[in-house]
Amino acid sequence: MQEIVYLCQKTLLNLGFFPFYFVLTLGAFILTFQIFKTQLFIKSTLKNLTKMPYKLRLLAKILGLENKIDVISFSKPLSFCYGVFSPRICLSTNLIANLSTNELKAVLLHESYHLKNFDPLKIILSSTFSSMLFFLPVFKDFHRHFLLSKEISADQLSIRNGNKSSLISVLSKFLNYPSPNLNFAAGLASETLERRIIYLRGEKKFKFKASKINLFLSVISIFLLFLAFNTPVSAFNRVGESCYQVKNFSEAKTYTPMK
Repeated sequence: MQEIVYLCQKTLLNLGFFPFYFVLTLGAFILTFQIFKTQLFIKSTLKNLTKMPYKLRLLAKILGLENKIDVISFSKPLSFCYGVFSPRICLSTNLIANLSTNELKAVLLHESYHLKNFDPLKIILSSTFSSMLFFLPVFKDFHRHFLLSKEISADQLSIRNGNKSSLISVLSKFLNYPSPNLNFAAGLASETLERRIIYLRGEKKFKFKASKINLFLSVISIFLLFLAFNTPVSAFNRVGESCYQVKNFSEAKTYTPMK
């Protein structure tokens, strides 16, 4: 067993492929893929671009969102903020047709928060970070908490402008439709929908809560990584019939056989 651990350490060093570099490489790959997927989504979505209705155009002017909104022809209610470096708001024709003026205003205020704070980019970075640290599943919980916190902050902007009841009404309508998977955009009807309605109604306080299983697995992963790179390893040199001691991972590059 000791020989196996030593050989693993030695192999990693000989390849020059430290775990830290592996994680960074994985993160860069995931980030590139996320941005690429976002661009494909934007391209396909804008194929259904249509004319902006009058009531939306009027609200956009009042809220200072002119030239920041895209309207797509879609049979289901859809609202999200997308775009990495130049975020925009996208609404579906079905959503606009089924909302009152006050409800539509609440939606625009919510999405304007995401737009002004570049939340689509932050969401991609958060998702990338949690994915690159896959061996620490507790970061998945941090990512979900981050998504919820951004949505609640956007909801608060609508509430501060006197649109609490209208916002709750909109979110309740979204409960009847499956939430699309927009992990590279800030969607109004995200997977946090039910929890946000509970918080808006004052039925529960907003706080972070990690999964006990994820927390336990993360602690175990950290402990095993610590053992792998810091525990002294004794191995036998079968060729020279001698024994050498590797004190830690950093000293595995060079060693002197013990006679």
